[in-house]
Amino acid sequence: MAGGSGSRLWPVSRTEKPKQFYDLMGTGRTMLQHTFDRALSLCGGAEQIRVITQARWGDLVREQLPDLPEDHLLLEPIRKQTATATYYGLLSLAGHGSSDSVIILPCDHYVTDQESFISTLSQAIVHAMERQWIQVIGVKPTRPEPNYGYVQYVQDSEAETDVYKVKTFTDQPTPELANTFYRSGDFAWYTGIKVGSVQAFMDLYQRWMPDLVDAFAELTVTPDRSLWPAMVAKIFPRCESASFREGILDKAEGLRLQLGDFGWGDLTYWAEIYREHDKDYFGNAVNGSQVALFDAHNNMIHITGQRIALIDGLENFIVADSPDGILVCPREKEAELRQRLAVLRRQQNEKSAQDKGSRNS
Repeated sequence: MAGGSGSRLWPVSRTEKPKQFYDLMGTGRTMLQHTFDRALSLCGGAEQIRVITQARWGDLVREQLPDLPEDHLLLEPIRKQTATATYYGLLSLAGHGSSDSVIILPCDHYVTDQESFISTLSQAIVHAMERQWIQVIGVKPTRPEPNYGYVQYVQDSEAETDVYKVKTFTDQPTPELANTFYRSGDFAWYTGIKVGSVQAFMDLYQRWMPDLVDAFAELTVTPDRSLWPAMVAKIFPRCESASFREGILDKAEGLRLQLGDFGWGDLTYWAEIYREHDKDYFGNAVNGSQVALFDAHNNMIHITGQRIALIDGLENFIVADSPDGILVCPREKEAELRQRLAVLRRQQNEKSAQDKGSRNS
C-alpha cells in the first residue's frame, strides 16, 4: 500500500513526491524499498508482490523498484482510501487460488528487528490459514502515543500464544485516552498489517461492502489486463471513500490479533523519525551529506541533496528543507504545524488571487 500523501512531514513529503519515496532514516533505502525488501523476505519473489499507488507516482515506483513486474504495479486514477485500494489489489490476484494467503503491508513503517518481523508474520500466516480468519498485527505500546491507531483485545481460548480476539479499534485517540489505553494493558498499537486467505478477505468485502464489489464486477470478468486501466478510471469515481478499518474491520466479527515485538514505528511525524533515528553524541538526528553543527543539541535535521547547512546554537528544533520549502520549528510545537500550514496556504492563495487581479486590471 503506497498511496498515502504523508502531508504531516512538510516540507519534504509533498504531493509530487510523498514520504514513502524518501530515505528518511539515512539508511540508503527509501521507505518503499524497505517495505519491498520485507515483502521479498516473506514471499521469496517479486512476482508475488503487488504495489498499489496513485497514478501520479507510478514513475517513482518504477524507478525505485526496478525488479517489480510492470503489470504488478496497480495505479489508482484518484485516491479513494484503503478500502478501495485493497480490494483492487485483491482482484489483481485473479488466477491464483482463492485459498492462497495474502499479506497487506503499509509502506510507511520502520522495523528494526527484521528476524522477529518475519517470524511474527510467518506465525500469523499459519494461524490465519488454519482457522480461515483475518489476523491483524499489533505491537505492545511502549508509550501513550496519540498519533497511532489502537486495537483492544481479549484472551482467546481457541488460539495459540500471542493470538487474541479483537474487541475494538480506535484511531488517533486524545492524549488522555491514549494514556488510558497504555496503562490498561489490553490495547496494542495497530500496525495496519493484515493477513488471511484471499477468499477470507473477499468474503468480508461481499458481506460489508457489497456496493464496492458491484462497482468492480465488470473488472472481474475481464481477463485481458491491458483493458483494466481504462476500466478502473471509470470505476474508482463510483467507489465509496473509506479506509479498510472503517469499511471492514470496524464491522467484521471473528477477527484475531497477532502480537509481535519487532521494533515497529509509523513514520508519520518528525517526532517519530527523531525517536527512531540514530543520533550523534549531542542527541542530533541528521540526514544530509553536508551538515555542520556547532553547539547544537537534540535537533532533527533533514537537509536534501548536496545543500550545505551550517547550524549553530540550536536546541530541540526541527530543521527540514525541500527545493521549495524550509521548516524551522521547535520540536514541542510540531503538533501545531498543520494549523500553521493552513494559514500559510491561505496567504499564498490570497496573494495568488491578488496577483491575478492586478494582471487582469
